[in-house]
This record gives sequence, structure tokens and C-alpha cells, in this order.
Amino acid sequence: MALNDVNVMESWDLSNLTLARGNFNNHETSMTKMFVVENANTEEEAAVAAYQNSPAKISDLDGKMVLPKKSASVVERCGETTWKVQVEYGFDTSSSPDGDDDAANNEDVPEVCFQCSATTIHVTKPYTQKCVWRNPNYPEIINPEKILIGWNGEFGPQSDATGVDVQAAECREQYKRILKYEKVRSSSWRRRVASCVGRVNNGKFKGWNKGEVMFMGASYETPQRGVKQVKVTFDFIIRTNEDNAKVCGHNVGDVDGFEYVWAVLGDSRSQSALTKEVRYIFKSGVVRTADFDKLGL
Repeated sequence: MALNDVNVMESWDLSNLTLARGNFNNHETSMTKMFVVENANTEEEAAVAAYQNSPAKISDLDGKMVLPKKSASVVERCGETTWKVQVEYGFDTSSSPDGDDDAANNEDVPEVCFQCSATTIHVTKPYTQKCVWRNPNYPEIINPEKILIGWNGEFGPQSDATGVDVQAAECREQYKRILKYEKVRSSSWRRRVASCVGRVNNGKFKGWNKGEVMFMGASYETPQRGVKQVKVTFDFIIRTNEDNAKVCGHNVGDVDGFEYVWAVLGDSRSQSALTKEVRYIFKSGVVRTADFDKLGL
């Protein structure tokens, strides 16, 4: 059936105007008009006929502000060849950097979920390390930063290093913020977020002291097109710093929440009994720092 044989009539009682912030020209203002389409054999014929025979734009009382026509979609089939079709008016908010802004022509708009999380890694070589206590019966270590974490104090075939799993959390904080979708979908923003994941704060952050907060990642979930803003969730875990920490009864000074303190134990004979004694205690920096201000919170 040709489209010129199709009859399109507006259903006046079902028109719906949403005036955003009382401003007809606000980009969030929209309007829906309903049409009854007769003599259309398919949904496509009905939608095309309603789109072609509806006003191209809606004007305010003064004729100065206009809402352009965006899309048409079938709402209900009322008979064998009779359809109810809604035509949407409003400003196009689906533009994106890649130029694919025709969301109305894609019924299966995919959702994008971006998540960047820290993982657990096994570390045997510290980022920074110093020997903070030494048994006077044992020689001084010249290059303590070269000692593997968890070294058993032996040399040759008996030497071993257990290492450490980084990181573990006791508490977690989330911050949610509305950001522009065009910004958060850019590779530069995602790379900036990724560069902070698994790092600790190099200064005061949200009331926590330097070295107490680790950034675990950020995430958002939204339709891929047709949105201007998204709510982004930022995850952090917190370990409080410890003042005048003690290891095996020895004071090792202040320890940041994500520093790792470990001891080298050895055998010692006392009254013919073989016992364990502390030879060295190390404080290891195993997590690098970052400036969390670049997260924009």
C-alpha cells in the first residue's frame, strides 16, 4: 500500500509537553504528540507516515522558541491496519565524539559498563626499604633496599624470600559524582583513572592522612548513546597509619597504612636450647603514591 493512501490523524488528548525549568528553549524540554494512523499494513509504514505527516517543529506562543522533531515509534496496534504512533520533539542530546548520534534509529542500544579495579599482586622486591633495627651480634646490611621481602636470613641454597601480597583492606569508602559522559568515555580520562588505581594518597585526602587511602577504581554504567551525564562511583579502601609501631617487641617508628613491616628471624642457642631470634626488621614501601586531586573529587 502506498503511503499516500495512509490516513494520519492527531490524537489531541494525548499530547504531553515537559517544560524543563519553565524554559521552552531548555535542552531538556520535550514534547510527545500522539497520532492515529489508518490503512498502514506494517509498523514501519505507520511510523514513517506519522513522522512525515506530523509538524516538523513545535513553537511556543511567540513563535520564537522551537522544539525540532526527533523520532516516531508505534505505541499500540488498534486494528488490522490501524496504529497509534507517538512522535517525539526535543533537542538532540545524543551527540558523541565518534559522530554516531542517531540513537532513535537503533532499537538495541547497548549499555557500556566501565570498571577499573585493583588486583592482588605478590611482591618480593620492595619499592623502598630500610633496616630499622639490627641485632648487634650481626653485621650491618649495606644495601637494605636490595634485600627481598621475607628473606629468611640464610645464604646460598638455603636462602628464601616469602614476599607479600599487596594489598588488604579493612574499610571502604565510595564517592559518587555526576560527570559529563563525553568526558568519562574519553581515553584520556580512563587512563588518568587507571594511573591512580592501586596507589595511595600522597597528601591529605577526604579527611585521611597521607598514606592511608588506596584508590581501588571507578565505575559507571549507562546507555552508550542518548545521555549527557553519568553518575560515576569511585572506590577507596582505608588503612590507618600507626604511630610508634612495634614488631617483635621492638619500636620501629611510624608506619603508614600501606607500608609493610617484616622481620628476619634466625636460630640462636641459649642454654643448649635452639630458639628463634630477630636479626633485622625492615619497613618496606610496596605501593607507589599518586595525587588523587586529578580524580576531580
